[in-house]
Amino acid sequence: MKQKEKNMVIVSLLVLTLIMIVGYSAFNANLKIRGVARVSTRWNVMITQIDVNKAETTGEGVSKATTLGESGLSAVFESSLTSPGDTVTYDVTIENKGEIEAKLDDMILEQKNIGTGVPGEKLTPEQIASNPIVYSYKGIEKDDVLPVSEQKTFQVVVQYNPNAHNQPLPEQMKSSLVMTLSYVQNVKG
Repeated sequence: MKQKEKNMVIVSLLVLTLIMIVGYSAFNANLKIRGVARVSTRWNVMITQIDVNKAETTGEGVSKATTLGESGLSAVFESSLTSPGDTVTYDVTIENKGEIEAKLDDMILEQKNIGTGVPGEKLTPEQIASNPIVYSYKGIEKDDVLPVSEQKTFQVVVQYNPNAHNQPLPEQMKSSLVMTLSYVQNVKG
């Protein structure tokens, strides 16, 4: 009986080895996958145009200059105003020339008053509220989506504070505003 058991073990091991050889051969075959996948993610959101809207500019408001920042998402607006209520209205066009839908994450308006005694000095919120020149914008809000190949025009308004009670010095009526837009990829979901 011992000889029969040994033969059974040997046959079982041979069968198991044969199964392993066939399995190894089947899984060791060369698998060739051919093809090319390319992902294009060109990001190109920028301010493309800034114009003075003469129809909405009132009184003696004068645009001295507008400068587009290197990033294409910032601009400096320099204005000179004479009387309370005078305004300069700028039409700002932003365009998505990339391949990814964009969403406005943040819009920072930083007022710099040339007439504060220190050129380009940043003002505190209290100084801005009492400043003779105030700024506002319309036609754009946080989380606005800018689809691919589309543009949006919004307005930036520079105004001589209509609530100003004292006539400021002439140098206080020259001011600049730095606007910075921050766009991120619009994630749907």
